[in-house]
Amino acid sequence: MICCYFKPKFYKKCKHLIKFIKIRLNIQRKKKNATVSFLKTDIVEILKTGQEDDERAYKKVEEILEYRQIIASYDLIERFCNCISSNLTLMLKQRECPEECREAVYSLIYAAAWVRKVPELKDLRALFTRRYGDPVDVNQEFELQFKLEF
Repeated sequence: MICCYFKPKFYKKCKHLIKFIKIRLNIQRKKKNATVSFLKTDIVEILKTGQEDDERAYKKVEEILEYRQIIASYDLIERFCNCISSNLTLMLKQRECPEECREAVYSLIYAAAWVRKVPELKDLRALFTRRYGDPVDVNQEFELQFKLEF
């Protein structure tokens, strides 16, 4: 009866890390959205003055596009975290990574190397690689199969 109240270490760590990842993503998303709004007002001011500063306006538009792409990647990371948290009990039951959340797990492992503003992703990557192995091994096997077929 008591064992039902205790969750395994993997479950607790994963829940904890996902919670902090979501908090960190919201903070970063708010910062990027604020920067985008400032850049938009700068573009409006540049265009209102009517100066021949089209190049400056284009650079600011490029910055806006970059920030929006970063925000979209944060949204995707959050969706992957939601997928993992909803399938966490299934992940506990199976030794291998379940098919329902395999893409989310391996995408978060990959994202941990690129998203430096969310350091909790590295801890989550370490947790997943300890449990499911390194996804690079899977990719090398797929690459070998691909070469053999063609």
